[in-house]
Amino acid sequence: RRPPRSTQGVSSAASDVYKRQEEETTNQKIEDPFWLGNTMAMRYRNHNPTIVIGPHWPLFVCTACVILVFANVFIWIIIFPQNVNLALGGLLAQFINLGFYTATAILNPGIPDRSKKQYAQEEINTLLKQKDFDYCEKCKVLTKDATDTFHCGDCDVCVEGYDHHCPWMGKCIGRKNCCYFYGFLVSTPLLLVYIM
Repeated sequence: RRPPRSTQGVSSAASDVYKRQEEETTNQKIEDPFWLGNTMAMRYRNHNPTIVIGPHWPLFVCTACVILVFANVFIWIIIFPQNVNLALGGLLAQFINLGFYTATAILNPGIPDRSKKQYAQEEINTLLKQKDFDYCEKCKVLTKDATDTFHCGDCDVCVEGYDHHCPWMGKCIGRKNCCYFYGFLVSTPLLLVYIM
């Protein structure tokens, strides 16, 4: 009869490998594609987020409801009984205003592509010596336009062409949604003048 094989060496080697893998997994920062800092990325195109919802989205919803309620009260109760054509013009103005507002609030403000190659520290130091590059330690993103990119503390992401963080839009205003923001700023007083 043979003596039973010792499995003590095998199990300890396997547990060492498992512990090492667990430590590596714990040390790696697993980046969820849904969350970019404090923002939610809903849709991607070519590794770039296209629809991004900011951390202050409840203010966006409340402001949209206020615009809808007040504009509709004036259009349907005050303007519509007097002149149907003016009411249709008011609805068109409201539609344009809410279109600009929604586009500003949901489109990517300019969050850089995070899928680009990971740079070694020597490469980062070499590129940072040039004045055109900037590296964000929090986002781990190297951006080419150093003077135009800013890390927003509210959204916790870098934004190219950063203008400001707007809580009423729910997120930052940057290069990619700035024209819609200005469209909203122009259409709001026009809507108010039209309604009044």
